[in-house]
Amino acid sequence: MNGVESGELAPGEKIENYAMGYRTIRQFIILCVPFVILAAVFVAAYIRLLPDPTCTDGKKNQEEEGIDCGGPCTSCVFKNIRPIQISFTTFDEVTAGLYDVIAEVENQNTRLAAKIFSYDIVLRDAAGVVIQKKSGSSFLYPGERARIIEGGIQARRRIDSVDFSVYHDDVQWILSDAVEPVIVSGEKSVRTIQRDGLLFTQLQIKIFNQTLSDVSGIEVGVLVLSESGEITAVNKSFVSELLSGSSMPLTFTWPGKVAIDIGRVIIEPRVRLADQS
Repeated sequence: MNGVESGELAPGEKIENYAMGYRTIRQFIILCVPFVILAAVFVAAYIRLLPDPTCTDGKKNQEEEGIDCGGPCTSCVFKNIRPIQISFTTFDEVTAGLYDVIAEVENQNTRLAAKIFSYDIVLRDAAGVVIQKKSGSSFLYPGERARIIEGGIQARRRIDSVDFSVYHDDVQWILSDAVEPVIVSGEKSVRTIQRDGLLFTQLQIKIFNQTLSDVSGIEVGVLVLSESGEITAVNKSFVSELLSGSSMPLTFTWPGKVAIDIGRVIIEPRVRLADQS
């Protein structure tokens, strides 16, 4: 048949429809181009206006291990520092008006050392009145528990209580895996001496450096215990340097007669943390 069946388009009509569809699509694309360009310009401007990532933007970016820590920022360890804990504080009147104070502190951070921290000791009478104050500084290795000793504090009235406090905001924390060098003690002896008509008690000991390196900045604490285990006297000394494999004699002196049982004397050598960056 030469005719066109009902419902079918003639060849000319098909071509015309295709042309119209092509023109429509082309016009749509042409209309979209300005919007695409405008969107690209907007996105580029937005990205340019965004602030550069920093270590204080509250976001985890720039290869940080946590929010604003790790990677190019400060180690995340410093964001979760546990403050120095004070386990207990005690004191003893060695002689009239002369007091020894002992405080036990602990660093519960296993990757951070307290290179230096400052503390205050406040002595009060029974009415709570401050009679004497003393300040000092110390250090703590990662995970270390240590006793801070301050001996020979004079007070003009009888002391009833003692407060020990740490300046937590001023602690110099450093990343450290340092292990305290092994310094041991031995050869203890006790004697009394007369000096200018006054009686003194002396404890003589030796400390030994059993490490393979010379050690400097050694703080040697002494605790004298009673039969019941209570601390009855304390003292401390400082050694500037102790060569590897060597020993050094030390003498600790108390005014008056102090009962000292060699078997109940605790020697606690502590080596100050070396400078670390």
